[in-house]
Amino acid sequence: MKIRPANIDSDLPAIAANYSVNERNRTILVEEVRSFLENAAAGRIARMLVAFDEIGGILGHVEISHEVWHPAGQFIVFILVEPGCRRQKIGSALWEASIDFLHGYPVTSLISSVWDDDPASLAFAQHRGFTIERHAFLSHLDLNTFDESPYLSDIARLEKEGIRFGSLADFPDTPETDQQFCELNAAIDRDMPGMNWDFTNYADFFGEHVLGSPGYRREGQLLALDGDTWVGYASVHFDPASCRARNATTGVLRAYRGRKIAQALKLQAIRYARRLGAIAIDTNNDSVNAPILAINQKMGYQPEAGKFKLVKSA
Repeated sequence: MKIRPANIDSDLPAIAANYSVNERNRTILVEEVRSFLENAAAGRIARMLVAFDEIGGILGHVEISHEVWHPAGQFIVFILVEPGCRRQKIGSALWEASIDFLHGYPVTSLISSVWDDDPASLAFAQHRGFTIERHAFLSHLDLNTFDESPYLSDIARLEKEGIRFGSLADFPDTPETDQQFCELNAAIDRDMPGMNWDFTNYADFFGEHVLGSPGYRREGQLLALDGDTWVGYASVHFDPASCRARNATTGVLRAYRGRKIAQALKLQAIRYARRLGAIAIDTNNDSVNAPILAINQKMGYQPEAGKFKLVKSA
């Protein structure tokens, strides 16, 4: 077994497949991995190393990155080993290669994550000094059985109060529209639990991970509006391979909270997913985000396995 930098011409299908196994309910596209390696914002540090066998087969990989919107000195280190190749010291070798790479940088902390039902991976990380900072988990909703009728009266009330619903596709596809949507995202992300980013560079994040996401569709960015003011949004992605949708984010500006606008946006997300033929819709939640958790539970989302966010001080 040897380790080398990822080859963008030959390694991406194996890396994407390994990511997809780890993500369980979401297919990671080759284009997403390619974007990680090729579309680096100015000031970004990104490296991907692969472990391979004597015939060139990929056994695992590690993603190392510092984004310009992360706090100074904070790096992500995320190791994945092919399921059939574990317990062969491959993860340990990738960890050591990561540390060798990071020696050239002023590292203050490392961030990673593991599934909460994977004690072996958690033990691997804890043995190397990582501790659990917070817990996020996946929930899913069966769209074949979901009944939207209990929520229609709240939609009608909001519309009577002047709140209307649409999508980004209702607006011109211009830089000005993108900027307005970026500002809405930033305002909502600032209030997300555990979001300790440097928002000076938020536009770089938005361009790469929202507008530049392979799953991004303007019609899947669902908006709540009060006159000309954009007050909230729900972002939905659809995976045709699994016929599942993902409600990536739902948020409302602080001044408009407490009026069930977030619940209404989640219903808009469900309707959009159904129009695409999805059989289920998934969402991720932080365990300390009580308002969104309450909405999900009320609507019938069923919790599944989650992930621990792990932190290691340098």
